[in-house]
Amino acid sequence: MATVSPTNAANGTGENAGKGSNLDANVYATKKTIAQGLLDVALLTANASQLKYLLQVGKEHEFYYVMMTLISLSIILQVLCYFDSSHFNI
Repeated sequence: MATVSPTNAANGTGENAGKGSNLDANVYATKKTIAQGLLDVALLTANASQLKYLLQVGKEHEFYYVMMTLISLSIILQVLCYFDSSHFNI
């Protein structure tokens, strides 16, 4: 039967101290960066899909100019934020 030895959370002492503490800030930052990149791709894909739909429907759509303006603005801002954050490593 497996036994679990307790660790002192205050100072990290115990038999298993240090084994689980390898999850440092670099791993968290890497996972956060990957998740943020995937969300950026998902948003850009959704905007492209909306733009494709709008171009297929054409000017007959009731809010054609409003939607075209907002979708275009969203895509432009996404591209600008991508280049801005890549220079400053945010």
